[in-house]
Amino acid sequence: MRFVAVKEADQVDLQALHRICDQMVGSRTRLINQMRAFCLEYGIPLRQGAGIFKTRVAARFE
Repeated sequence: MRFVAVKEADQVDLQALHRICDQMVGSRTRLINQMRAFCLEYGIPLRQGAGIFKTRVAARFE
């Protein structure tokens, strides 16, 4: 059996922040992909990328 050192509170907090950030990025990607697919069903193609999506989607629907 291998023993590891007990993690400090700062290390645990940083790991939690990284996990939360990864989950938020995944949620954002999932939502953007769903919205792109919905737009594509109506014949509105949008390029990939979160930054492009934010700028282009507003311009398409004005």
